[in-house]
Amino acid sequence: MSPPSFRSVNQNLGARPRLGPVPAELILPWGSIGVVTLLICQLLALSWVWTLVFILSGMAVWWILTGNTPWRFLAKFQVVPRWAKGYVLFVPFSLHSPQRSRKRRR
Repeated sequence: MSPPSFRSVNQNLGARPRLGPVPAELILPWGSIGVVTLLICQLLALSWVWTLVFILSGMAVWWILTGNTPWRFLAKFQVVPRWAKGYVLFVPFSLHSPQRSRKRRR
């Protein structure tokens, strides 16, 4: 008997549709971002350079926020909590009312 031969498998089966490096689900939002930005920039009479800058920045922000792993970029801006040990007895907030903390005058 001969050893089993391997079948060639299409690498794109089960993969997400793409248009080059751009995922296909971004084409419609990018198109709408481009059209809305173009209309606003034409309304404000901005140059084509500024229009292109605003369109590209809008597309980049959309890609960062809705991409596969937005946490890789957005996690850079989260403040890391600063932990400290504390040895204070827990007292419920309901016991700290202003009437109880003041001394009563008679």
